Amino acid sequence: VTSETQAYLESHPELPEFAQDAAALAHALKHGMSFGGELRLDSALTFDTHAGHTTLALPNQEQLFQRIAQVFEIFSGIEYRAGESMFDRTTFVYLQEMSRPPELNGADGKDHNPHTNAIFLAGRGVNGGRTIGGSVFVPASGSDLGVPALTAAPFDFASQRVTPDAQALIYP
Repeated sequence: VTSETQAYLESHPELPEFAQDAAALAHALKHGMSFGGELRLDSALTFDTHAGHTTLALPNQEQLFQRIAQVFEIFSGIEYRAGESMFDRTTFVYLQEMSRPPELNGADGKDHNPHTNAIFLAGRGVNGGRTIGGSVFVPASGSDLGVPALTAAPFDFASQRVTPDAQALIYP
């Protein structure tokens, strides 16, 4: 931890642990002590909602997005050089290992769906405001598992568009 990092953390005693980690990472990147890092923003949140999805999912998603916004705010507030923040110099990637199916199970929950996922990017080098890719609803009658599913839509990498003529990457 550099003296600059220590001073930042001392001037922001209200920061929760994940935000302190974000500030330490921003300073490590700024001073060339690291070229990348990983922040666990969701460790205290419940996304594995096999039961109680309708009451747990939305509040946890809102809290996660608030945490991401706070990380962006921290990086935006740390100057890299005149007129440029650490947010301007950093590419952010957020992902989870899987998504959820479209329907609730018998316990008001959602099980795992490894056939599609969402990843988002922000910061340096990202041409924002776009959605790339998509998903396709597969009814139970068309699924190998016999349950409805969302699966990655066929994607044409040359045109960067979802198109039925492209090759599907995953089959339900």
